[in-house]
Amino acid sequence: MLKSYSGTEHPEPQDVADFDLVAADPAAFYDSPEAIVADKALTRRQRLRLLDEWAQDLIDQQVADNEGMAPQAPQSAVETGLLRRVNASIENVEATPEEDTSLVARVWRRLTAI
Repeated sequence: MLKSYSGTEHPEPQDVADFDLVAADPAAFYDSPEAIVADKALTRRQRLRLLDEWAQDLIDQQVADNEGMAPQAPQSAVETGLLRRVNASIENVEATPEEDTSLVARVWRRLTAI
């Protein structure tokens, strides 16, 4: 069972035994899409996966609301605003270059960080 976190308290994904658990419900582990973007423990690919999953969850909720369940106006507006933030975060991550994780690049970064 996933534990929900509030405030600035959230586990780093490496603390979670299975990244797929985090990816199944990113909103349970992160307060905001911006927190995913800011999480330095995640790779670019992991950030995109979490944000894509969050966006899909919000879209699925909107579709369910439109299929007969009357959404509450304030809740619907919050979900729409959150979806905009998730999409902006996806664009932000996509605009950043992919990190070179080769052995040579890691060693070079270590040597030049001195």
